[in-house]
Amino acid sequence: IITTMADVPAKTLFSAILPVLPAVILLGAFNVLYDKAPFFQINSLVVTGGVVSLISLLIKCILTVEGGILLVCTTGMRGISRALAGLGIPEIMVIQIMMTYRYIILLLEEAERIINAYTLRAPESRGIDFRHYGSLPGHLLIKSFERAGRIYNAMKLRGFVSGSIMTAKIKLNTSDFLYLCVWMLFFATVRMYNLPAILEKITAGL
Repeated sequence: IITTMADVPAKTLFSAILPVLPAVILLGAFNVLYDKAPFFQINSLVVTGGVVSLISLLIKCILTVEGGILLVCTTGMRGISRALAGLGIPEIMVIQIMMTYRYIILLLEEAERIINAYTLRAPESRGIDFRHYGSLPGHLLIKSFERAGRIYNAMKLRGFVSGSIMTAKIKLNTSDFLYLCVWMLFFATVRMYNLPAILEKITAGL
């Protein structure tokens, strides 16, 4: 529902979830091999606890990544930073999170340029030689410090003032209040009633 209302493309969510799935499937595969006790049975098909654990891990992974992507797409990093500041998170940590999100692409581009330069200077090598694993990250770190200094100077020249995030006020409109009330009602219902048991009785009656 939130994906449809936010008009977030399914391709964006899928591209964000796809890199994480192999690690989750690998972890879940060990559960399948380890936990072979029958969990439930559908006719002649026996479903073990490991399979249930694997499916549970996949669902949790998809929902977690999707929730994070939707939060950033709908709220924006500036809105998230204001919310964190309103919760009392130290300003230095809020600025660090905001700057990392905004400029992580520059670090990746710098790493790509270093790898391309290494490949052009050693075209016959397959990948990066193990002897250079120490110097290349150090070079990337120096480049990152230089780029960070230039970015900070540009921010100061454009009027960046430390504390502007902490003093920003968040105004709630009617739709925000309604959204909050709906979710509070949902969580209160889940807390007071055993919804899985109710659903089980409904499906058993069918």
